[in-house]
Amino acid sequence: MSNRLNKLQFDWLVNGKESSTVFDIEKRHSRFPYFIPPEIGSGWGEMINTQHNVSLFRSECSFKQEEAGIFVSLADISSKSDNPSWAIQMATGGTIKHHDNLTGSNHVFGHGRCIIRYAKEVNFRPFAEKRNKITTSVLNLERDSLILMLGEQRFESLMVAIGTKDLPTVITHELPSSVSNLLNHAMLNPYQGKIRELFVQARALEFLCALSLFSERYSSVRPDSRNKLMAIYDLHDELIKLDGKVPALTELARKVGMSVRTMNHLFKETFGLSVRAFITKQRFEEAHKAIEESRIPLKVIAFRLGYSHVNHFITGFKKEFGYTPGSLR
Repeated sequence: MSNRLNKLQFDWLVNGKESSTVFDIEKRHSRFPYFIPPEIGSGWGEMINTQHNVSLFRSECSFKQEEAGIFVSLADISSKSDNPSWAIQMATGGTIKHHDNLTGSNHVFGHGRCIIRYAKEVNFRPFAEKRNKITTSVLNLERDSLILMLGEQRFESLMVAIGTKDLPTVITHELPSSVSNLLNHAMLNPYQGKIRELFVQARALEFLCALSLFSERYSSVRPDSRNKLMAIYDLHDELIKLDGKVPALTELARKVGMSVRTMNHLFKETFGLSVRAFITKQRFEEAHKAIEESRIPLKVIAFRLGYSHVNHFITGFKKEFGYTPGSLR
């Protein structure tokens, strides 16, 4: 499959003179500095092009004087391709505004919202909030590449569910952190060369699968229930990070603003397990990994997982896996 992206160009606005950075699309890896006056801050951008025309871009801007709600325009960004391209971008650490130079529309994202474009031509001016550090992550694929990775049926379902069926389209969309972090962290790895490309591409595919499943679930619920669905995804993210004693279900339900019954019903519909069953499974999987990869005493592992007696932990572990934790050592 040939690369049909004709150009990706940054026309800089903040360095006091006309200048541009044009990406060499044939180059597998590119990194360049942002032209930001040093008295204002600094920044850089990095792009990795992998097989099947999958491109990931990550940027970071740091401003010396942090001013929440104050935005700086850095460049006009444009690209063209012979075939439609689908791109999703998210921001962490602050807010980004995009002014679309083709349509005159404005879009704001960050803090759980992403921006998605489906078009042959893109031309926009981003405005970055003046934060100590604000990062953006972008995944760009040609339409044919997206079909190749997801399959025709899954591709069509995603386009309908996410709201990018028509060409051209620019929208913003809510995303839970369990989905968005797959893309945000894709380029944060220690690898170099070909293995870095493969790692990034694998993360991109993992992100697309998670996005597809979430989007179909999101579009299937009534608009007045979507806040509850987002709360369930937030709860899922919180439970993954949970250490120590498990909170009561009534406490968890209070946090998400619904009854225990509704919380359990939505959680099981979304993730296939009740809240309690998910916590149990998640913790035993963490324990299994810790027992295999460390010499931490079983008593300590049991305590970290909220068990007051190691014998109760051993019984539960055997029920989950069919063998005792001691058999792993």
